[in-house]
Amino acid sequence: LYVLAFCVLGVLSYFYTLALHGALRGAASYKVTAVDQAGDATAVTLAPIGRSIRAKPGQFAFIRFDVPGLGEVHPFTLSQAPDESGKLRFTIKPLGDFTSRIVTALEVGISANVTGGHGHFQRRKNVIGEI
Repeated sequence: LYVLAFCVLGVLSYFYTLALHGALRGAASYKVTAVDQAGDATAVTLAPIGRSIRAKPGQFAFIRFDVPGLGEVHPFTLSQAPDESGKLRFTIKPLGDFTSRIVTALEVGISANVTGGHGHFQRRKNVIGEI
């Protein structure tokens, strides 16, 4: 029963990530405006269609690109936070199966759904004083 409970929890978590995550978190629509090679990584710039997400540098967002066969939700770290126009930049290094396939399939004009920013990767201010 113990193992079965973990299996059920895993399946429910997977379903939440694929089906409900964007709907519950209010995914924002974006379009790819630039795809640039930066060494062995790919920098992808997204412009909002309508509202943009609120995020800070170092946070991550879940993205679902509208690419046939590669439409799964995947987390990526922001390499540039939203500017005044709401544009985001993610730098993707092809380290796994999904990231290797997505960087070759990304083109300007592809739409994407983005939810975020998640995480707290910012330097905290020391309230007592600098050490």
